[in-house]
Amino acid sequence: MENENYIFRKRQLQTKFNATIKEIDNENIKNERKEIEIVEKYKYFIDIICEIMFSSNNILKDYYDSDNLQKIKNSDKIRKAMKNYINKIGFDEVKSLINKLDKFDNEIENILEIEIEENLNNFINDYKIFKKANALKRIGEIKEKFENSLNGMNFDIIEFEKKLNEKVDEFQFEENEINEIKIKVEKMMIDKFKELINNY
Repeated sequence: MENENYIFRKRQLQTKFNATIKEIDNENIKNERKEIEIVEKYKYFIDIICEIMFSSNNILKDYYDSDNLQKIKNSDKIRKAMKNYINKIGFDEVKSLINKLDKFDNEIENILEIEIEENLNNFINDYKIFKKANALKRIGEIKEKFENSLNGMNFDIIEFEKKLNEKVDEFQFEENEINEIKIKVEKMMIDKFKELINNY
């Protein structure tokens, strides 16, 4: 009798143990699914942030809103080339040409080309750094909110950085934008040249 009782209790315990293991397994599966779902939502936010931060950008407008045009206008190299031109041609002759001036000589044009190219490259590099830092800040805030809400879960932002780098690499001026900038700079520099002559 005692032996039967022992076997019955052992079976009961084994059944309870198997049910508990099954319950734990089911709970683990639910948790794994939940974690996968959370990770998918995190990836969704990453994708959306990339889209929002990089799809509606107008580089040309951002360039005009920056102080980069002012940097070209105040370029010492261009100013020096203009002074050399005045000294080479002679002040009186330059003064007589001033109202007809709509293009510079080759020396000034070459310096303008170099200065514009350098200026645009500097702007693009700064722009990329700014956009990337801003995007990383945003995703850092989301990462922190997710991790604070879901104790024990850590989110790796390497995937986001890959997407971010791909998007940031796309930032370039279009050919027509570069031409527009060159025309604008040329006009600015002609005005600067006239101003230089009038103050000579």
